[in-house]
Amino acid sequence: MAEAKPSDGFVRVTVERHFDATPEQVFDAWLNTDVARRWLFTSPDGATDHVEIDARVGGSFVFVDKRDGKPVEHQGTFLEIDRPHRLVFRFWTAEQPDAPDILTAEMTPDRTGTLLTLTHDLHPHWAPYIDFTKNAWSSMFDLLGVALDDAISFTMTRHLDAPRALVFRVWSEPEHMRRWFRPKDFTVVDGSMDFRTGGAWSSHMRAADGTDYRHRGVYREIVPDALIVFTHAWVDETGEAGPETVITVSLADDGEGTRLTFRQTAFASDASRDSHMEGWGEALDNLALHVAGAT
Repeated sequence: MAEAKPSDGFVRVTVERHFDATPEQVFDAWLNTDVARRWLFTSPDGATDHVEIDARVGGSFVFVDKRDGKPVEHQGTFLEIDRPHRLVFRFWTAEQPDAPDILTAEMTPDRTGTLLTLTHDLHPHWAPYIDFTKNAWSSMFDLLGVALDDAISFTMTRHLDAPRALVFRVWSEPEHMRRWFRPKDFTVVDGSMDFRTGGAWSSHMRAADGTDYRHRGVYREIVPDALIVFTHAWVDETGEAGPETVITVSLADDGEGTRLTFRQTAFASDASRDSHMEGWGEALDNLALHVAGAT
């Protein structure tokens, strides 16, 4: 089969969708067999019978979706894999192997999640199907959203006896963060904050037994006195960051105090989520005592 290129008279279709998930989650949803079978090349009234994914450049994939009782087979090869930013592959149907399309998926951090930009270069054979293609991807993205909503996460709330402006302040100033941004019986050794959208933060904590823990992230969105969204990752002794999660802190008036809603999502496992729940629960307890003392 000759190499297909968008410059060969292909017709370009672009579709965008925001997802409340990390770029890593959205990227992996294309390559993880268990997740991809729930949405990719799947029609709302169809059922995916068979999926094979060899997730490497030059690797191939096969999706068999049963529609109206008949199998529809999509095949393809991966041209570029740049996790979690960009994925490019060529694909075709078993009935039309000489009319392959080229698809580029780009994941960009966006507010509280990820903007997925899909560029679908249609082979000239499929040019009359532009509207059909847009509608098909819109339906598949609906299914992708459902799959991503099942991501491992947790939410906790606290009533704080302090006004929103003060609660926001103790999240945004280093001298306050060092006093509460830690689990029980931990101390904050040092840290840094560039409190602005796109700015980075880091913290070095020490447990009672002397074990050091380092974590860091980037601020994705900041709305004064209302919202803080940032990423979180543990850092090992070599300086390498582990899997990234996303934390959303929302503040709302609650009587004479503040209602804080804390949500963390995109965990790799239930065990990881549970350990974070314990640590953040103790940190929010520290926060409650800190703002009460500050008032």
